[in-house]
Amino acid sequence: MDTIEFLQTTPSGQDGWRSVCKVLAKDAGCVGTLMVPLDPTDRVRVMIFSDAIAKPTNEYLREGWYKDDYRQAGVPVLRERGFLLDEDIYSIEEIQKLPYYNSFLASHGLGGFCGVLIDLGESQWCASIQLPT
Repeated sequence: MDTIEFLQTTPSGQDGWRSVCKVLAKDAGCVGTLMVPLDPTDRVRVMIFSDAIAKPTNEYLREGWYKDDYRQAGVPVLRERGFLLDEDIYSIEEIQKLPYYNSFLASHGLGGFCGVLIDLGESQWCASIQLPT
């Protein structure tokens, strides 16, 4: 079954979205995938992620990294274009200086990401595909 067929047949709800995260991670050859609400106030309440990135995701929430997620600055680009890369927001030099990247993400073996817009009408999400360092 290819990714599109899988997405069309996946049941709704958290378990279905967790399966989507796992398949996206596998097919993209990345570390893991999160479904991140574009509204930062919803992130503590609802974030869905693949098992491979449970530890960094839990730290992201517990330690408050979501309050100052530098990727939030790219939401206008994500909404306009449908996808987003870190380099669309910051230069490589800027990324190397930001604690979000060089302290938090790097400590978990995470590097850049590719965000894909998921528009559900009443809410918008980012499929955040996490790449290795």
